[in-house]
Amino acid sequence: MCSRKSIPTAITSDDDRNAVVAKDEQIRQHLCSVNDLHNGQMKEFEIKTVLVTTSILLIRQNDKFYAYSSKCCHYKLPLVKGSLINNHLRCFAHGACFRVDTGDIEDHPGHGHLPKYDVEIVDNQVIFVAKVKDLGKLERSKIPDNLVIEAKPVVAI
Repeated sequence: MCSRKSIPTAITSDDDRNAVVAKDEQIRQHLCSVNDLHNGQMKEFEIKTVLVTTSILLIRQNDKFYAYSSKCCHYKLPLVKGSLINNHLRCFAHGACFRVDTGDIEDHPGHGHLPKYDVEIVDNQVIFVAKVKDLGKLERSKIPDNLVIEAKPVVAI
């Protein structure tokens, strides 16, 4: 059974009654012990901050841990009900398939990749790490956020 320990988040106010977590602040939350999940196993965890409450899916595959949004990009259904086979996570409802190591979609339906979060192992404990602004996103695009497109008129004859 996974136990929960509270790991402090970055707080921007000294007054606990008015504490606010900035969107670009990093949060760290203890999820479980390394031994609580076996290879080929996944579990859903709730992540709570002052600004957002969401759930993530923790997967252990080949002795590595991966954390993603817990909802499928297609109809936002819980991926924890899906199947984990080899290096693929398949949604139970419509069969959308994602790579476990990247969160990239490999088989449709679905139109986006799973948001991936960092995981650290500290003293055999699994620690979830993310920026507050990235929590709650339901899909990830491969197009970089800083991409600038200059539209130039094209005339076809």
